[in-house]
Amino acid sequence: MQFFYLVLQCHKNTHLQLKGFPKTKEELLQYLDEFEQYINLEWTPGEFYGLTPNEVLHGEYPDKDRFKQSIKRAQIERVYQNQHIGLELCKVCGQGGL
Repeated sequence: MQFFYLVLQCHKNTHLQLKGFPKTKEELLQYLDEFEQYINLEWTPGEFYGLTPNEVLHGEYPDKDRFKQSIKRAQIERVYQNQHIGLELCKVCGQGGL
């Protein structure tokens, strides 16, 4: 149980946060079920490049360039949006312009 608790603490930014150490066997089994679901179907380790362990297990190949095009598009879009912000939206100086 202590090992499970430590592993779950490593994933504490997920919806699976423990509300303390499991006190009963039933509580531990519930946490284990939720954790198994999370680890296999939701968690995306960095070395899988956006894929879950279950997707890799079923034959998908991790591709480090998978998000390259969408990242480039997002960068171009951010630059465009930043260049076309109306001066009336300037919140830095509060006067609608610099």
